[in-house]
Amino acid sequence: MVDLGERDAGCCLMTLSNLMVRSAFVVWLCKTNGAMPLGSLKKGYDGHNEFRVNDFRRNGGAPMLNGAIRTSTYGAWYLDGLPIRATSTPIPTDRLMLVSAVMQGWGGRVSALGGSDFDNTPDSYQYSGGMQMAEVLLYDVTLTEDERRDVEAYLTWKWFGRQLAGYADATGSCDLPEVAVNGTAEVETEGNAVVRIGRATGAGTLTVGGATPVIVTEVVNPNALDVVSPAVTSGVKVSREAAGDAPTVPAAGAAMRFDASIKSSITFFSTQYAQYWEDQVGGVKAESAYGPTSWVPMYKTNAVNGLPVIDFEYRGRRRAFKWSPRLTNIRTVFWMFKDKGAAEGGGWLLGDTTRVSDFIRGSWGTLYGNSSLFNTGLASTAVRNGTIFIDGERRHAASVPKWDYQVASIVTTGDTAADMLAGDRTTAISQNWSGMELGEVIIYTNALSDAECEATEDYLMNKWLGRRSPRAVCADTQAVVVAYGTVPLQVTNVDGNDGTITAIRGDGEVVIDAATVTILSDAEEFSGRVVLKNGSTVTLAAGSFAAVEWVVEAGSVLNLGGQTVTVAEIGGDGCVSNGTLVVTERVTPGVNGQPGTLAVKGGLVLADGAEIVAHYARPLCGSLNVTETLTVAGGGTVTLKEPVGLGQGFAAPLITYGAIEGLDRLLTAWTCIGDYPAKTFDFSLAVPPSGTDNVVLLKGFAAGTVVIVK
Repeated sequence: MVDLGERDAGCCLMTLSNLMVRSAFVVWLCKTNGAMPLGSLKKGYDGHNEFRVNDFRRNGGAPMLNGAIRTSTYGAWYLDGLPIRATSTPIPTDRLMLVSAVMQGWGGRVSALGGSDFDNTPDSYQYSGGMQMAEVLLYDVTLTEDERRDVEAYLTWKWFGRQLAGYADATGSCDLPEVAVNGTAEVETEGNAVVRIGRATGAGTLTVGGATPVIVTEVVNPNALDVVSPAVTSGVKVSREAAGDAPTVPAAGAAMRFDASIKSSITFFSTQYAQYWEDQVGGVKAESAYGPTSWVPMYKTNAVNGLPVIDFEYRGRRRAFKWSPRLTNIRTVFWMFKDKGAAEGGGWLLGDTTRVSDFIRGSWGTLYGNSSLFNTGLASTAVRNGTIFIDGERRHAASVPKWDYQVASIVTTGDTAADMLAGDRTTAISQNWSGMELGEVIIYTNALSDAECEATEDYLMNKWLGRRSPRAVCADTQAVVVAYGTVPLQVTNVDGNDGTITAIRGDGEVVIDAATVTILSDAEEFSGRVVLKNGSTVTLAAGSFAAVEWVVEAGSVLNLGGQTVTVAEIGGDGCVSNGTLVVTERVTPGVNGQPGTLAVKGGLVLADGAEIVAHYARPLCGSLNVTETLTVAGGGTVTLKEPVGLGQGFAAPLITYGAIEGLDRLLTAWTCIGDYPAKTFDFSLAVPPSGTDNVVLLKGFAAGTVVIVK
């Protein structure tokens, strides 16, 4: 990546092209609010008079845009592939991310990366730098939805090592990054397709699986979020299953191995303290780092699975081990350890007696148990970029370890050094010591293969935790897929066959992606939203979906199964068919803030208090097309959202219908509001003069008094 230094320091990449950008993709790390990846050079710089004021201004704010031109703010913006509001959604300042945008019309000019009205003089340094940039792709055309997602998929795989939601890998599995939980949620699945959830975030309890559990690759904070995987009842396995029982020894070739379960390896001081800990490879004795008789680590019997551990007590307790000679070519490490938790954890897993360790803990451990495994900015590159697992789940340097016994491992990308356990330097004894318990530590000077890592992990987990590594024995997954960010669940088909979901529960977001699915049970416990995209068809076998929001994108169908189905919210530009849809709260034709037509091939009931959110971009207006009876049950609201090109007025079809009940209520008891200055426009609902066109118009005219001077 290219590091542009700190913000306002004068580092800027000058493209000198003044490109009219209509589609943009930026893989970057924003160090501080206001850093501008899409920037501009000052008019007249180096004789170029075509440069203009930055069209993608952030003005020091946290959102992606602040004070930018309309064509950029009205564009469709995405963070890591998920739609955001560019003018209000905060941009992260602590991680690599993908920001993308597709704009209609003129788009915006870009003549620099990492600067605003920059001319290489100190007066123009404001908003320069403040970021690291990995890859920038700018197009002077407006990409289609498929083209945008293809570019995002390419960048996501290249820079983040994962498949974008909706893109299966070569083996046919669909790996999706994240499910967000707030409270208690369940995911029940059927079928036999492999689905792996990349990240589970939030707080509460997430129950995944059923007859065939979902594989959860990473729980970001396992201390706050408990993931429960029910036992497999059908005997379905993953594509890889370890043969036989767990190994009884680790992979061969270790440089050092400390094992508290081997009592003879401990030299005791006053019966309960471990003065020395002898490694089982070369006989090197690690000694109490503070001194052989001071702050000696404790020997704790029957700690986990009937085995003893070394207890270093709370962070800052100054209990640690050191050994000699120092290892300088460490490539693979396994720990069976317990972080002491929110108030006492945060100790360093490996340290160095003379300098800050390659394995420095996140935030130097000052967040105690909430500190990430390794510091994403200060740990050595070989550690930050290493392959990390905790209890058989793929993690990364920024992951927070559990506040329980666990098996962690890392294969670094290069040589690293250490000569301490649970400590940070003996030359400047600090609060970074202790904060953990250790049962076994195995160090290799070579990068173990995947098979060797899995076997060693399986050995440690079986021995210390009493369970197999999920990398060795795990359950297959199918039907319901957990996605990332605000898209917690994803459902795809397997081998071209239709799928079946037993139930949907929780409060996240479910994406039905290019799939044909039947939902068997009701969703009275589901309070999130379901998105149908890429030609999906969902058939409801039970109708209690009152708490759910649906988004049916173009080409997708929500089949009501011949029932009357109640939903809280629905939107999109696809089709609802085969039944009567009752909307209690909101209907929004179109997706991503763009106008579209939602077709209801059946009946539609607008409950009392319902709202129609219509996006308008002249001459298009979001609309409903009801082929059978439209029933207006009471008053409601039409909200004109982010209109573009109102001009002096317009009259656009809002609803077409086969028949209508409550037309008078619609025309008289529904109010019109919108995103436009007060008293500048008057909007109303009306029917054409003929009254026979089965259409309701949304009409808007500039407000005020007309003075005619002759």
